[in-house]
Amino acid sequence: MNVEIYERMYLSERDNWWFKGRRELVTEMVARASNSFEGFGDAALKILDVGCGTGLNSKAFEQFGDVYSLDISAEALRFCSLRERSRIIRGSADNLPIKDESFDLLCALDLLEHVENDLSALREFHRILKPGGYLVLTVPSFMFLWSDHDVALHHKRRYDKGILVNSLKLKGFFVNMNTHWNCVLFPGVALLRMINTLKGNRVRREDSLEMNQCINNILLYVLRLENFVIKHGFNLPFGVSILCICKKRSIEN
Repeated sequence: MNVEIYERMYLSERDNWWFKGRRELVTEMVARASNSFEGFGDAALKILDVGCGTGLNSKAFEQFGDVYSLDISAEALRFCSLRERSRIIRGSADNLPIKDESFDLLCALDLLEHVENDLSALREFHRILKPGGYLVLTVPSFMFLWSDHDVALHHKRRYDKGILVNSLKLKGFFVNMNTHWNCVLFPGVALLRMINTLKGNRVRREDSLEMNQCINNILLYVLRLENFVIKHGFNLPFGVSILCICKKRSIEN
């Protein structure tokens, strides 16, 4: 992504409805995974935020342990440093510059769709996690939603939930949870993207970060309702995104 998009993310993602709603949900999932480790609280967990972007999620995870922020983009890491992130690593998700079994928990939030060989990235995630370690993963769903929005963000693909779950299992993960997310707004998003695609209109991600505060608050409220449902163990049948919580098996298939 270009410098302008990273700059807009840095300025907007703290309050933007989508970023904030996802951050609140994922932070809850990281908390649950963290609490499952025996002796949690006696020693800090090692957490890796792969594809960390401008680093706001990494900061949210600091309450659970020592967080390392990794991204392939030097610009992204520059914005991370502005958030006073000190544990910064530059590297590619499909060839991580990290030793085997180094981390307790790994977060890859809307990262996998950017990687040319996503199966290699999943293999790398498995490699650097300790046995019993957790992967928290989000990706965009449904290829029929593909639009210039995806092109602007340099996506390689969107995901089918069943295929994603099978890929995770193939690479040595047990999938504890898999659910769609951003369900209520899905029909509107699908309709808008299909109309824009037919008309040839360009959808720019950076513009979507800026909106009326009242609308932003309403959209955030909708996502918080969905988050509440997911936190209480219910999977959403469709949505713009997919959330998976996975645990590393000791032996990779």
